[in-house]
Amino acid sequence: MNSDNGSKRETIRFPFFVKTRNFPISLFSIEYGTFIAFFRQIHKGGMKMKKIALLFLSALFVLSSMTLVFAAEFSDFSSDAWFAKDVEYVTENGIFNGTGEGTFSPNAPFTRAMFVVTLGRLHGIDPASYSWKVLGDVEPDTWYGPYVAWAFDNAITQSMGNDDFRPDYNVTREQIAAFIARYLKKFEGLMPKTEELSCDYKDADRISAFAVESVGFCAELGLMQGDENGNFRPQDGITRAEAAAVVARLHRFLNTER
Repeated sequence: MNSDNGSKRETIRFPFFVKTRNFPISLFSIEYGTFIAFFRQIHKGGMKMKKIALLFLSALFVLSSMTLVFAAEFSDFSSDAWFAKDVEYVTENGIFNGTGEGTFSPNAPFTRAMFVVTLGRLHGIDPASYSWKVLGDVEPDTWYGPYVAWAFDNAITQSMGNDDFRPDYNVTREQIAAFIARYLKKFEGLMPKTEELSCDYKDADRISAFAVESVGFCAELGLMQGDENGNFRPQDGITRAEAAAVVARLHRFLNTER
């Protein structure tokens, strides 16, 4: 698995989350197909070991390295930040990772590659199934290459000219709206009803023609919003915190009965 900054790691995910503040891991082992993890628990009277056995249906795991994934606690924003709940949600659901050393980097810019990877994780794709080259500036063996191949093959993204995807460019708000609308059309069969859409942002005239319908659709579904001044700011990039908020809304929407 790749972290959000492209470094590689092997990860085992469990259907529950243990707060690392209360249960720092001390030791793990694999015994006859059973993953055994030992966590330290601090008490006033000292320290005791709590043995947690996690049973898997599969046989003995043989991995070169393993990382336990816990409910994330990041050191670079407070729990009352406007985006804190969304960051917790997307990390717990395996859609986002931190950026290393206990940080999330909420104000860092979000790129086109990052957003496509995020959509792929949300959809649960197997990156190994998309190992071919689809665009000139995206190599299959990069951390984002398989996700771009998946998005391209499913008409979620396309070339930006000269057979380029421009993975390192900051993704714009109108591009995100277009990606989401195409995703919902492809995998959920949802189509915007053009006659019912309203795109009444003050800066609606700045929205590119390819994205007008998508912006209105995302607004109608409550997935993207304008700012406090009534502007959508279609050409602006977004931060990791803002991306987490949008993706959390999308994931909740997909998991709500309609």
